[in-house]
Amino acid sequence: MESHDLPMRFPVELRSEAGRALVASSLWLRVGFVGACTLAVAVMLLWSGQAKPMFALASALAGGLLVIFAWRRAWTILDRADASAAGAAAEPSAAGHRRTVLAAQ
Repeated sequence: MESHDLPMRFPVELRSEAGRALVASSLWLRVGFVGACTLAVAVMLLWSGQAKPMFALASALAGGLLVIFAWRRAWTILDRADASAAGAAAEPSAAGHRRTVLAAQ
C-alpha cells in the first residue's frame, strides 16, 4: 500500500509564536464554521416553517454575528503574527520566501 503524503515545504513549529497564532486562528475559524452552520440551519427552519419565526430569526442573527466575530478575530490574530514576523527579520519566514520566489519568476 502506498502512502501519498504531501511534503511540508515550510513546517511550522507549533511552540513558536507563529505556531500559536496559527492554532488560535484555526480555532476561531472552527467557531466561525459553527456559526455558519447555525445560520444555515436557522434559515432552512425559517424557510420551511418548522420553527417559530422569532426563534429562527434570533438563531440566524446569532449565527451570523458569530461568523463575523470569529472571522475578524482569526484575521486579527494572523495579521498580528505577520507583523511580529516582519519585525523579527533575523529569521526568514516561509511567506517571505514564497513571495521572493514568486517575484523572481
